[in-house]
Amino acid sequence: MRAFKITLIIVLALFILFIVMGMIGIYQQIEYNPEALYVIIFISIGVILGLAAMLYHIKTFRYYRKSKSRKKVKKVSIFLWIAAVASSVYILLFSIFAFIGTFMEPNSVRNAEAFLTKLILIILFFYGVGSLVEISIVKKRMKKQREEVTLHDEISEIGS
Repeated sequence: MRAFKITLIIVLALFILFIVMGMIGIYQQIEYNPEALYVIIFISIGVILGLAAMLYHIKTFRYYRKSKSRKKVKKVSIFLWIAAVASSVYILLFSIFAFIGTFMEPNSVRNAEAFLTKLILIILFFYGVGSLVEISIVKKRMKKQREEVTLHDEISEIGS
């Protein structure tokens, strides 16, 4: 699971990098296309959610330690958890709608660039699904770890 978590962090970092690069290109066209402002707002929301999700994934990495620690671990902010779920849903919906949009473009069937775009969108789709699954697993691990610490503390109090 640690390797899976690292893979999620790397894919998210690459997605944020590419989306920021695209946002810069769109920002240069804002004076020619007034709708570009709405696209920039949409992309900015994705970047903010992505950065919060990356922070969530980094903070929850400690729940994948090989050694079972009986120490009480700090809670992860509910804001980061919500942002991670929202980021996963955002990327999932983005990949679905963009994938559908690639079929509406003429001459995209035989174009090598279109094939690469579809491949990237499929990877993003699996990232969104995998991230949602991983968030669910981490939530269960956090609950289990909290229960173990509470049980261990209660046993220690009885023994004292």
